[in-house]
Amino acid sequence: MASFKDINGRQWSLVMTVGTVKRVRELLAGVDLFALDQGDPPLCVRLTTDIAFLVDVLYAICKPQADEAGVSDLEFGELMGGEAVLQAQAAFTEALIDFFRQSGRRDRAALITKLQKGLNLAIGQVTQQVESLDLEEQLQQEFGRLSMNMPASSG
Repeated sequence: MASFKDINGRQWSLVMTVGTVKRVRELLAGVDLFALDQGDPPLCVRLTTDIAFLVDVLYAICKPQADEAGVSDLEFGELMGGEAVLQAQAAFTEALIDFFRQSGRRDRAALITKLQKGLNLAIGQVTQQVESLDLEEQLQQEFGRLSMNMPASSG
């Protein structure tokens, strides 16, 4: 069973069932975990790129556990630091893939795996571009252009 820990070390289990999907749909205005390729951007992309949205989905999945622990959705969000989000995202992906494989929908499991690889590749490429930026050089060029366009002082 997929699980993750929040910043306080509390373990949250991600149990994916049809009931879980229905609960997410009810709590998040029609978000359908069975329609990962739907929407603009597709739901699977949004779940990977919109951290606050992902945490809302995770809360809806974990709501029975949260209710038992007396944790509100806002408190749940406060418990989701960077490392917790990273663990939760991996656990969520694992839980979805397992659900689809076990239900005979290997096509959906393959879609999630392929999209995750593609998004990781895109993130890697953007990271390389950002790391290769020479901000100092760009700032010097920009300030050089600005100083050439400034009127001479009349003093």
